[in-house]
Formats: sequence, structure tokens, C-alpha cells
Amino acid sequence: MMKRLLLAIASRLWPDFETLAEPDRQRALRELFGMLFGLPFLILSVSWLVAATDLDVVRGQWMLLLLFLGLSLVADRLSFFQITVDKSGTYSYNGSSLEGIIVVSAVLLLGPTAAWVLFLHLLLDYGLNWPRSPSKHQRWNRLRNATLNMGGGVAALLLAVLLYQQLGGTFPFSGGAPRAIWPALGAVLFLIPMDGLLFFCYGALMAYFQLSPHSLREWGREIGQQLLRFFLVAEVPSFFGILVAAVYSRMGLAAYLFLVTGVLLVSFLARRLSQQARLGQQRSREVTRLEELGRSIIAAPADGSTLAQVLATHLPGMFSYQQVEIRLFPGQTVLQMPEDRPPVRQATWDWLGANPQPRYFAPGQSLPWSGQVTTQPWFLVPIQSTQQAEPLGGICLTLDRLYYEDILTYLRPALQVLAAQIASALHRAEVHAQTLAHQRKVQELAFAWQIQASFLPDSLPQVEGWQLTATLNPCQETSGDFYDVIPLPNGHLGLLIADVADKGMGAALFMALSRTLIRTYAIDHPLRPDLVLKATNQRILTDTHTDMFVTVFYAALDPDSGRLVYANAGHNPPYLFKTAASDAPVSLPQPQGLRNTGMPLGILQEASWDAKTVELAPGDTLVLYTDGITEAHSQQVGLFGERRLIELAQAHLEEPVQSIQESILSTVTRFSEDGLQCDDATLMILKRLPPHS
Repeated sequence: MMKRLLLAIASRLWPDFETLAEPDRQRALRELFGMLFGLPFLILSVSWLVAATDLDVVRGQWMLLLLFLGLSLVADRLSFFQITVDKSGTYSYNGSSLEGIIVVSAVLLLGPTAAWVLFLHLLLDYGLNWPRSPSKHQRWNRLRNATLNMGGGVAALLLAVLLYQQLGGTFPFSGGAPRAIWPALGAVLFLIPMDGLLFFCYGALMAYFQLSPHSLREWGREIGQQLLRFFLVAEVPSFFGILVAAVYSRMGLAAYLFLVTGVLLVSFLARRLSQQARLGQQRSREVTRLEELGRSIIAAPADGSTLAQVLATHLPGMFSYQQVEIRLFPGQTVLQMPEDRPPVRQATWDWLGANPQPRYFAPGQSLPWSGQVTTQPWFLVPIQSTQQAEPLGGICLTLDRLYYEDILTYLRPALQVLAAQIASALHRAEVHAQTLAHQRKVQELAFAWQIQASFLPDSLPQVEGWQLTATLNPCQETSGDFYDVIPLPNGHLGLLIADVADKGMGAALFMALSRTLIRTYAIDHPLRPDLVLKATNQRILTDTHTDMFVTVFYAALDPDSGRLVYANAGHNPPYLFKTAASDAPVSLPQPQGLRNTGMPLGILQEASWDAKTVELAPGDTLVLYTDGITEAHSQQVGLFGERRLIELAQAHLEEPVQSIQESILSTVTRFSEDGLQCDDATLMILKRLPPHS
């Protein structure tokens, strides 16, 4: 009955209601039900408030009322909140502020007339937020919230005032004596659970009338309890309204403002903590889900036949989306969630194919492929091949809430990693298809090497004032060596070179896991290589059961200052060749070895690493290598050794890094021509150019 009534009203309010997707219709019905639920409270509150208003107080204390109103608006702008995700991946937003302290103190000082502070504050807040609600759904959502808050909040406040008077409270509140304090404490104690109780009843009724995706039992046990707990905790500071009212009564307005300023500072700190907690929760969800997705992709059939199911399993808890669609060009839909929404228009994908760059479109911005103004946040991220960087498809993500707009920019890296994982899965499937015709052993080795090669950078970044080169020569079909150059925030670069202490397929898989984990944690700790190694080591030992370990040198470079922060996990020490002073005797500069700051990864769970810092001045050169260089073997001479490597680098320091690399590799090749290359050989050279270069 209720649902039929709501459908009839919605059809009149929204002529296009029947053309909406089913999730949008359900949301519209919930917003409409919320307005109808809150409307009686609103009518009652306004009528009661008008009847309780003392015009003498308005005329005599209008400036103080305006001051309370301004302070409550400031406190509301410094609101704090929590965001939760239930088992189904549905996001819930609960917000509050220390505005209650201002409102309670105003009512205690000026009587029920001061309830206009709360009413006008909510009305102004609704009007100020209206321009930030470009879509019809967002406007109705704000209207529903305003109806519930103004109706329920003001009614609860007036009830608390009535209780205060019944308990013997007087206006203005004098404070000090227990006879004056106890009625105020009782009134605030009554007021605290009212907001949570109102929304609890609203949600329970939605569940009862089957307007909510949750059953009545689920609402009562999980969501409702969580909502009540939050409001109970968030509204407890309202007790301090009694204190600030007493301060005003005894010490005057200046003392009141001094104390309220402290309250606002606390509210500001609470908001910042909420923002950081929200960002941390989002990043934690992303990293966890991306790790799980990566493991699931690796565990899935190599032909990619279960890619859609794997994505459908892991995406819902990763982002708070209205719609997500993943498509391969020219027109293969891999995933569309929810399924009952119309697919994204082909013009969107055509535009992304022609402009394969990650893009974010804010609400109110024109979409370049249609010229229409979007009402929701949009993300478009291309899926590019791991080898040729050609667009294979894309990810389209639209969000229906603006609660998260200050962290929307942080979603782009996660979407890019997701696109890279999909590209890796597609590449894996492609390689699998290409090698089906070959013999099984050749197929496995070729597949493994191509996967490994896809992990290496297709090209190295070109940084002004620097030269960088790197290469890897495997001794077998697969390699346990790897290197990487990781883009970090603020233009910093992560330099990575590593060597798994084994060979063959097992070392290749261990290398892939290690490289993925280091890349993941490098984003979380951009300037702490020691923490990157520690987190990677713990995850390796948690997720694997093998005797393998890996030596790693990882450093974060600031190209502007030349500052290099590094940690060395048992790896061969890179050598830093400093530029000799112009007035120094003619001699080859002696290198500085960047030696171990801890043990290799994969050995001890409790291991830790130190971070050290060096400066690369203009003209300085850093040579990084694996033991395949220094342990190259000649039957006549023995090992190539570090001494020969240092002397060879010293002889070519004035040359470009590509020439230094070619000289070292060609010399090592000639040295071991009469022997066998017994290990993978990886070489990376970094040089800071002099100012005149």
C-alpha cells in the first residue's frame, strides 16, 4: 500500500520517473518517503516554535541571536563524520558537529526563542548547499535531509526545553548551583539520542515497507545499531553547552567567545582527523581489494575466461559507485554494474579511444563527447596494453554522492592500478592464446618470460637535468632479476633493483610478487624506503611458503635537490661516483658504496631496515647492478669483480649513461666469452648532468 502510494506521488513529481533505471527509482522512493516521514515533524516544529517565540527576546537580544547563528554555522562547516561499508559493499555516511554546544548554550541563555538558531541554521545550510547539488536526485536528497533535520531536530530541542522547565530550570541559565545544573543535565541527556532515534525509525520503516536494500532484521542488528552508536558518541559534547552557558552567565561574552573558540579549534581537529581517517579507510580498501584482485587474477584460468566474475567479486567493496562499466574496444563489455542500468554510450568509449588519458569530470563540467553538463563525478581511465601502450579498452566510473568530493582525486591512482591489472590479465590471456600451439614446456617458459618482461618499464622517464638507463640480460628463459622506476608524488622517482636468490620459473614468480608488492607500498610510503621494504617483507612471508629470498636496493630520488633516500636489503652496494673538485689533483674519483642497511627480504618476519641519505651533485653518477655483472666468470681469470667494474665506470664517467652502460656490458661479455653466463645481469645507471649540459 505504501509503495503504491509513493509510486503514484513520484510519477506526478517526476514525469520521467518510469524511464529511470531501477536503482534510481528506488532511491527516489526512499527520498520521497523521507520527506513524507519528516513533514509532520516539520509542521509541528514550526508551529510550536512560532508559538514559543518571545518577541521581547527577539527585539532585545537580536544581536546575540545572530552571533549564536553565525557560530553554529561555523561549527557546522567544521563537521566530522564516519563512513562505513557493510558486507554488501554499500557505503554509509554519518556526520555530526559541535554545533550542539552552541545551540544548547543559546537555548539555556535565551529560552525556547533561541531554537530559531537551529532552525535558521539548517535552512541556511540547505540554501548554501543547493548550488552544489546539480542533479535532481541530489537536490531531493538534500531536501529530505533538511526536512528530517529541521523537523526532528527542532522538535527534539523544544521537547528538551520543555523538560528543562518542568525540572525547575529557568532562563537565563545561571550555572554554579546543583539546583540549576541538574535540570540542564537532564534536558541534554534527553536531547542526545533524539537525532539517532529519528533516523533509526526512518530506516526501520523503510525496511518494513521494503524500500531499503536491507531487511528489517539487518537494519536493527547492524546498520541501526551502528547509527545509534555514532549519534550517541557524536552528540555527547552537547553537555559542554551547559558549561559555556555558565561561563557566559558568570564571566560575560568575552569569556564565552574565548571558550567557544577553543571548541571550534577542537572541531577543526576532529574534522581533519575524520578526513584523514576517511582517506586512510579508502586507501586501505583499495590496497586490500587490489591485492585480492591481483591474487585472484593470477589464480584464475590463464585464458581470461573468468575475468568478469573476478572483477564483479572485488569491485563492489573498492569504490562507492553509481555505475561502473569496463569495456574492451571496439565493443566488448567485460563488466557492467549494476546490470539494470543503461550502458554507457558508445560516444564515450569512442572519445576515450581517441584520448587515452585518465580523466576526471566534476559535477557541472561539460562532457567533451556530448557537450552535456554532468551531474555526477565521472572517471574515465584507459586500459592500455602492457607492451605497446595502445588503448585496449577503458573503465568508466560514476559516483552518486558528493560526500567524498575532497578525496576524489585520490581515486585515480587506484583506478589506474585496476586498469593495469586488467591489462596484465588481458596480456596474460593473449600470451596464453598465442602459445597454445607450442610444446608445453616452451609454452610455459615463453609465457613466463613475456609476463616478466611486461613488468619492466616500457620506457624510462626523461627528467630534466638527469640521465637514466637500465637493462636486464637473463641467463635463462626467465629471470629472477628485476628493476623498476616508480613515479612518486611531487615528481619524485623510486629506483629499484633486485635479485631473487634462485633461477627458473620459481624465481620468476617470486620476482613478480616482490615487484608488485614494492610498487604497491611505494605509493603508501613515498619518502620512506625502509617502510616499503618492511611492509613488503611482511607480506611476502605472510603470502608465501618458500625458502626463496630476494636482495633489494630501493631509493627515493628528489630530482630537484638531488637528495636520494635509500635502503639496501642485502643487495650488492651501488657505487656513487662524486665529481672531483676543479682544484683537486688529477685522479679518478673514488666511489662511495651504498652498503647494506638490513638483511634480504623473505627471511625474517621481524626484520627492519634503516634509511640513509646521500646527495647527488651535478656531475655525480650512480651505478646499480646485480651480481650477474661482478660474478661474470672467465676460465682464465676468474670472476670479473667489483674492482674491474669500478675502474671501468671511472674510465667512462664523462660519457652519457648509455655509453657507460654499453662499455660495461660489452666488456663483461668479452670477459666471459670463454665461460658461461651463470647468472642474470642487470645494470642501472643514473647521472645528474652538470649545469652546462
